[in-house]
Amino acid sequence: MKKKNVLIILLVAVAIISIIFVRNILTINNQENSFNQEEALKSDIENLSKYKSKYMGDASNFLNLNNRLALYDIPKTFQLYPDELMAEINYEEAASNIDEGKIKRGLFYNSTANFVLIDNLKVLKLNFKEVSYTISREKLEKWYGKELSSLQDYEQWKKEVADKLSDTEYIDKFIKENVEIKNK
Repeated sequence: MKKKNVLIILLVAVAIISIIFVRNILTINNQENSFNQEEALKSDIENLSKYKSKYMGDASNFLNLNNRLALYDIPKTFQLYPDELMAEINYEEAASNIDEGKIKRGLFYNSTANFVLIDNLKVLKLNFKEVSYTISREKLEKWYGKELSSLQDYEQWKKEVADKLSDTEYIDKFIKENVEIKNK
């Protein structure tokens, strides 16, 4: 009887310690995810330059780049259309369930980064459950008034992209003038 009681107490103690350990790990991971989302928006072009590619058909490069940009934490799949020089990111979440500012900053930042770093990408489409956002290289080059490759320079990137992330009017104007929005 004594052995049985000791065994039960020991099992309960192990269970409690395990629950506390798992809870602490989950708390740390949540803090890291919050930090990482901010870091993704503040990634400078120098840190992203290792994902520079002449060809949009490099699937692993495209995947790795977009897993380091804003919206990285939303589950997604990728589809490349090399004949059209188009890439799609299919998010497994409804845009309405995500903070509107987060989506807008992500559209601005991620589209610019993709076009700056992938030379022959012509169209980027970001699909959520109920809405699709389409952005073209041509519109972004008109928006910035220059070849997008010039934004590979750290100072240009900071001035034209990173420093604009907190300007909601600028982001709204960017989306209005450059992003085709289609409800599904």
